[in-house]
Amino acid sequence: MTQQPETAGIPAMDNSTLAFAVELFSALGHPVRIRIIELLADGPRTVGDVAQTLNILQPNASQHLAILNRSGVVRVTPVGAMRSYALVGTDIPGILAMVDKVRAGQNQ
Repeated sequence: MTQQPETAGIPAMDNSTLAFAVELFSALGHPVRIRIIELLADGPRTVGDVAQTLNILQPNASQHLAILNRSGVVRVTPVGAMRSYALVGTDIPGILAMVDKVRAGQNQ
């Protein structure tokens, strides 16, 4: 990895945190996954619920949820024969809200 730069007011990430940030932002880098996060902000959902609500095929919903699960954004809980997905913590919707603030700042 590259060396940590000298920064003014922003603490430099260690390599482990940097790798996590890259994986996290990669997971957030698809419009369907952002919509899934918005949906899960209201509470846990099954794959079928996600697919139906977002009008996507169930295998596509499963694939996106698996990516979010691997990156630590969501957790999966077996519920009978189904699997329920929920956000891990409340920070991810906050990141998405920050995007709106950054965009608003650029339009001024």
